[in-house]
Amino acid sequence: LGEQAVRTILPQFPGAHVPIEMVTKVRDPGEIEAVVEQAARTGGTIVHTLTDSMLRYQMIDLARKKNVAAIDLVGPLIERLAEVLRKLG
Repeated sequence: LGEQAVRTILPQFPGAHVPIEMVTKVRDPGEIEAVVEQAARTGGTIVHTLTDSMLRYQMIDLARKKNVAAIDLVGPLIERLAEVLRKLG
């Protein structure tokens, strides 16, 4: 989903050559740290679709501390759905 979003938007910038590196199946805090460190070293932007709230908040917090742009594509939707479904349940 993240890669697809980036590839959908990139044609808006003709001639831009942006390397995309996918890191899949991030499941633990150590992997989050490695991804953020790499983005900090390379000046990268993180586009993530983390569904685990603990990992998502860790990503957001660590990226902020390391001054790395991190764009959360699914977090707001997950939180909204959880809120709506709690009210229905």
